[in-house]
Amino acid sequence: MAFKRFSYLDHAGDTPSPSLEVVLQGVNGVSHRTLALIDTGSEWSGLSKELADKLGSPAELYPTEAQDWEGVTARSWWQEGPTVSVMGYVIGLSPLIREGLPVVVLGRLDFLVHFRFTVEQAQCAFVLEPTDDLVTAHE
Repeated sequence: MAFKRFSYLDHAGDTPSPSLEVVLQGVNGVSHRTLALIDTGSEWSGLSKELADKLGSPAELYPTEAQDWEGVTARSWWQEGPTVSVMGYVIGLSPLIREGLPVVVLGRLDFLVHFRFTVEQAQCAFVLEPTDDLVTAHE
């Protein structure tokens, strides 16, 4: 599949940013359509605890050690986690779970690793191009 260009989207009145409308699929079969921010500053994706609970993340999936994420305690969902559907691809996530996180975050090591990501800041747009491993997995 070729690249796809996206316009920045607005998060509840914030400055438009590199964001996508995505469908998250939980381990319990629940799906959730939402806006997700592509965050090159985040190694891992992130979900609010409330959304993670809705998608079927029981407490026993969290490791016992908390991680510090932006000064707030977060827990990891390193086992089989939710998936995100983007551009016809289904990508597994290993998100950090944080109480009250206001937006779904797509990080570098579980989401962006599958794409070439180019920002066109002057045009308030970005490009996603699937990497070879993602294209092969989809065919």
